[in-house]
Amino acid sequence: MRKVLISILILVSSIALGQDKFSMTVGSELMNFERQNFIIDTNYKLGDKASLSSWSSYATGRDAQMGGNYIVSANLINFKSNENRMTYSTGYQFLSIPLQNINRHSFVIKVSYKLF
Repeated sequence: MRKVLISILILVSSIALGQDKFSMTVGSELMNFERQNFIIDTNYKLGDKASLSSWSSYATGRDAQMGGNYIVSANLINFKSNENRMTYSTGYQFLSIPLQNINRHSFVIKVSYKLF
């Protein structure tokens, strides 16, 4: 079953990458040479006005006073207005802070407005 899922993932990724509809950005931050933050941001265009997006961040090296390490991830479907200045998004967000034994699952509604 695992091989089938990996094959499907590779097929879907190759189709998406071949059509210039898929983008992925990865980043990393180092703070005070002791804390790290890793970020992955992906986007898949469904059309001119709609897209799927996923944003994940993993923070390590945080001490207990700062709440400890955490993972936050948001998976959204986005719709742009006709003027392309407003974007309406809805989806799912996950937050995990293992040191504090916190796992939160949230429904998200987001509105953003492009200023420039």
